[in-house]
Amino acid sequence: MKKIQYKLVVIFAIGLTLTFVSVALTTPSPPRAMSSQPQAELYVGASANPNVYDPVNITSGYKPGDNFTVYIKVRNITDLWGASLWMNYNCTVLNCTALRFGASWGTFPEDYFFIEGDINRTKGTIEKYDACRTNAVLPTNATLYEVDFRILNLEKSTLHIITGTYDPEQGYVTTELRNSAVEQIDCPITDGYFIPEFPSAMILPLLTIVALAVVLLRKRFQLTKRVGPSPRRN
Repeated sequence: MKKIQYKLVVIFAIGLTLTFVSVALTTPSPPRAMSSQPQAELYVGASANPNVYDPVNITSGYKPGDNFTVYIKVRNITDLWGASLWMNYNCTVLNCTALRFGASWGTFPEDYFFIEGDINRTKGTIEKYDACRTNAVLPTNATLYEVDFRILNLEKSTLHIITGTYDPEQGYVTTELRNSAVEQIDCPITDGYFIPEFPSAMILPLLTIVALAVVLLRKRFQLTKRVGPSPRRN
């Protein structure tokens, strides 16, 4: 019975270590496509430069309490006049601290007007941030929004651009791009991913702990075997 318990503890310790290590090997989900408009895209980018294509896949360099900013950008979109942003994220992993309208809109109110939406930190949603140009079409590559996040813990969160979703409180909600005729522009959409890597510096300490646990359990088992009750003699 002692041997079985010893083996189970060792297997559990090794399994726990492998579970932590496997976090580093996790790959993000593929982007979602709404339609087939060639080379056009609405996506979560890593920089404010609208002419740099840099979908977000954050994998390292952060710790709880750190802040980072992502940028909601479009590329190769023609006749773009307005937008409405809806997003969600894992509110136990990230806290959205602020949202700003991107520089591509121009100067308020000369170049565009906006309707500020709501950041629901309890639900982990960004709701209905609307903007519309007043005097000219947006550039084909444009930065529409800047979104600030604070890291609460090193788990996963998809920075999900909501499209065509029914919400019991809001009704039908969707992120929209609108042209000069106030018609919706459909294009592929790419979410952002916060998938922190398991720190490689933690692997050696974990393996050391497992090895020490194995040694201590072995010694305890051997000691129990030596000083245990003697077999009954007839």
